Amino acid sequence: MSIFFKQPIKDTVLTLRACFSPSSTAFAHKHSKKWCPLKNSYLIAIFLILAFYSQVLAGNLSLIEKRLTELDKLNREAVQELGDIPKDGSIHYKANVYPQGTKEETIPGVSQKKFSFDYSKITSIEKKHPYTVQIGTSTSQLQCYKIASMLRRSGYPAFTSPLQLVNKEVWHRIFIGSFAAKDKAFHLKTELESKDISEGIIRNLPYAIQIGDSGSYDDLKSLRTKVTKFALQAYSTPVHDQKTGKFEGRLLVGAYKTKKDADYLLKSLRAEGFDARIVLR
Repeated sequence: MSIFFKQPIKDTVLTLRACFSPSSTAFAHKHSKKWCPLKNSYLIAIFLILAFYSQVLAGNLSLIEKRLTELDKLNREAVQELGDIPKDGSIHYKANVYPQGTKEETIPGVSQKKFSFDYSKITSIEKKHPYTVQIGTSTSQLQCYKIASMLRRSGYPAFTSPLQLVNKEVWHRIFIGSFAAKDKAFHLKTELESKDISEGIIRNLPYAIQIGDSGSYDDLKSLRTKVTKFALQAYSTPVHDQKTGKFEGRLLVGAYKTKKDADYLLKSLRAEGFDARIVLR
């Protein structure tokens, strides 16, 4: 269960949906008999720019975290009042907040409703959806996991994806959504910017790691619980079983440009006893 803010919070309109769902550079100076001030000045300038850029990334994640924390309380209240909603990912709920719903005080003996709800059915299922929006990168796995969790509570299908660089350093990335078409990802990017979640980058990442086999929501829920113990935010996508005609789900972790990029996470998951394999998203 989650809530998605269709409009900024000042407009007090929310949408709930049932969800299945930088690299570090080292400077190596070659031995030289001559000192070159100009060359070294360039290196210093580049270093300062990279240092500043890393601070911008950290600051951006901090702003996102602060924004989501402010919205979290209203999210939880709306979900609690709505109660149980379908878990098959086919329903979107919109929560309209009454004017008095934003007030803390209550009138004795007068019943005040805070939300009204309506819904729409979503039936389209994409076979492949490689496009996603990257909103942040950090060396802190816990920070990325925390922000992705808050984004999911706000209705955004966020997930995390660790990536090991050539120098063996591991960076953790935060993505939102999986789309078949790039224009759909661009629409989400624009929407995020209106919510003060800016600097999103549209990425084409066709590979992911599937854990276990396709199955029911309950099966995926059990697997997801095991994955979260390792501070990984997984996500689910619906699949159509051609033999039975049923629609099931599969649990995915990460998003990658190449199979080689996914190799680090694949080995890590298998080392923890997971049945994991690289698949197309």
